[in-house]
Amino acid sequence: MPISAGPARQLLLALFLSALLNASFFATKTQAQEPPGQIGVSPSMFEFAIGMEPVDKSLQLANMKTKPVRVKVEVYNWTLDENNAIQLLPPDRQSLDQWMLIQPVDFTVEPGKTQTVRFSIRPRSKPEAGEHRAIIYFVEQPDSEKTESASIEMLFRLGVGVYGYAEPVVRKAVIHGVQLARQADSSPEIRIDVENKGNVHSRVQGSFSVWEKRSFPGFAALPQKLLAQGASTRPPEGFIGSGSLDNTPVLAGKRRILKTGLAPLPDGKEYIIAVQGTLDGQKVETALSWSP
Repeated sequence: MPISAGPARQLLLALFLSALLNASFFATKTQAQEPPGQIGVSPSMFEFAIGMEPVDKSLQLANMKTKPVRVKVEVYNWTLDENNAIQLLPPDRQSLDQWMLIQPVDFTVEPGKTQTVRFSIRPRSKPEAGEHRAIIYFVEQPDSEKTESASIEMLFRLGVGVYGYAEPVVRKAVIHGVQLARQADSSPEIRIDVENKGNVHSRVQGSFSVWEKRSFPGFAALPQKLLAQGASTRPPEGFIGSGSLDNTPVLAGKRRILKTGLAPLPDGKEYIIAVQGTLDGQKVETALSWSP
C-alpha cells in the first residue's frame, strides 16, 4: 500500500536523524557531490529471543539525497575491542551471522524513496544460552560512471546491530566505580567502571547534569528542576547543562570503562556533576565534585 506524502516525509526525516547517530563513513577518490548523512536506516538495532524456530524481521533504508544510491549488504560476526570499538570476527558455529538470510543484498534506492530489507534467523543447531550477535552493514557503492578526481566523496556505511538471546538469559553487571577524570583540555570526563558477569550484554542507561555546587538541588528535587528547565526558556539557577551517558554495550564476560566527555567548565567556580541511570535494573546515582 502506498504511503501518503505526509507520513512518507516523516519517515524519511526519522530515518535521516537515525543516520546521523549511527553512520560511519569512509572516503573514495570520486567527485564530491552531497554530504553522506542523507541516508537513514530504521530501526538502528534489533533485540529478540531465539530458539530453533525461524525469526523474521525487516528494516527500511531511506535515501534523502537528490541522486540514486546503490547499496550492498554485508553481515559479520563481531565483538568490541579494549577501546570499545567494533572488531569484526570470523564466523563460528554459534554466531548469528551464520544463521541469517537477507533479501535483497544489492539494490538501488531512488531519491526520496525507501527500500525494505528483510532478514530471517534460521539456526542450524540449538543456540547456546546467552547472546548471539551479528552486524548488518549497508555500504554505498561508488558511481562507476564518474571519473577519478582529487575531490573526495564521502560514502555511507551504516551498521545495524542484531542481538539474539537464547534462554536462560543471565543479566548480571556490576559497577565498580564512577569517577571524574581530567581530559587534555582540562574538561571533565565521566568514567563508569562496569564488569559484566552475565551471558548477554549490558548498557548503562542514564544522563548527567552539571550544576554550580552552591545551587545543586539534590537528587530528590532534580527531576522537578529539570522538568521546569525543559518547560521554560529560563534554566534553574546554577544549572549549566545536561546530556546522555555513554551507553556502549559491555559484552558478556568483559570489564570496560565507559567514558562520557563534557565541555570545559569556566574557572573560578566549583561544580557538581550529577550522574543518574540504571544498569540491569540497578540504580546508578552519584554526585561528583569538580573544580576546573
